[in-house]
Amino acid sequence: MKKWWFVVAAVVALAMVAVPRLIRYRRADLEKFDLTTDVREKAPGSFIRLPNGVMHCELAGPASGQFVVLVNGFSSPYAEWDPTFAGLVAAGFRVLRYDHFGRGLSDRPEARHDPEFFDKQLQDLLDALKVEAKVDLVGQDMGGAIAAAFVNRHPMHARKLVMIDPGYRTGYQIPWRLRLPFSRGYGLMIMASKLPERQMDDFVHPERFSSYQNAYREQMRYRGFRKAILSTMFHTWVEDATAEYRQLGKTGRPVMLLWGIADEVSRIDLSAKLLEDIPRVEFHVIKDAGHMPQLEHPEVVNPLIVDFLRK
Repeated sequence: MKKWWFVVAAVVALAMVAVPRLIRYRRADLEKFDLTTDVREKAPGSFIRLPNGVMHCELAGPASGQFVVLVNGFSSPYAEWDPTFAGLVAAGFRVLRYDHFGRGLSDRPEARHDPEFFDKQLQDLLDALKVEAKVDLVGQDMGGAIAAAFVNRHPMHARKLVMIDPGYRTGYQIPWRLRLPFSRGYGLMIMASKLPERQMDDFVHPERFSSYQNAYREQMRYRGFRKAILSTMFHTWVEDATAEYRQLGKTGRPVMLLWGIADEVSRIDLSAKLLEDIPRVEFHVIKDAGHMPQLEHPEVVNPLIVDFLRK
């Protein structure tokens, strides 16, 4: 009899722990839809089929203008470039922005999201658009490392590089909850559910950027976002990104570095290390700005980029 009560008590205790977690899991699960033709027909921009899937992008500006590619950060949709895209197009550049696979409205392929994967995605996109001239690249956060790698690996296809608060990592320790298979799904779900709110940490004045937060949350409605984020953490974040910067510094390529002085994600102290790797660089500190100065102060950032690319 005592054993029976012990079993009942154990089941009740387990339920008290499991049920709230299950409820929390279901509430946190934003991935309820698939990316379909109907979804994409209502969306702005264009969709191009590449070897690894359909990619969401936008291209504008005069065909004769210098070609500029805007490269997103770790988990951002291309909405992070709204004022930059508009400003460069107005200045006469031919401008391309796109969603990394797994983000925005691009496909979520089952793939190893490592530096080679991101480099191939950009090269495949330029090939599909038949871009043969040298391009300028503007990369923010992880996009800075992706753009630096592209310049290093495709020197005949790249001209100038602008990096905005770039990711500077010598490796990354994956949290234990994401390393263990039995806890990975729940841990990833909870981590992802907090991402829209954590995006506001990128800004000094987060109250001004609810529209960006909405665009960020929108991409999370489509299945495969979390898997792409996890794969990127396991296969890109753990890599030593500084090697690309050191190689870039040896090339003598024209580089401009912009950094928000109040960045809490990639602190401005890291700029000293990056300036050691790339000694000949045009460096600007953006006041009253965090991790995304191109969104917070386009009136400052856009003229700097335009002037640098026109020199």
